[in-house]
Amino acid sequence: MSHNDRVDPYAVLGVRPGSTESQVAAAYKELAKRWHPDRGAGEEGERRMAEINAAYDLVRSEQWREQRLAQGRPS
Repeated sequence: MSHNDRVDPYAVLGVRPGSTESQVAAAYKELAKRWHPDRGAGEEGERRMAEINAAYDLVRSEQWREQRLAQGRPS
């Protein structure tokens, strides 16, 4: 996932913009349980986990949140 608006990291995680850190973390944990390759999700799981991890890292990124706020969008 790149630093652009083509993929909404909130949609990937299944949460709304402005969700609390604990809501984002809970969503991440649920998705990780479902898609982790070690749980038998195979190649699709590897791809999805990469997407989920990138989305989680981006949402937690202070710089990214500040950019969204500067653009007038909720973090």
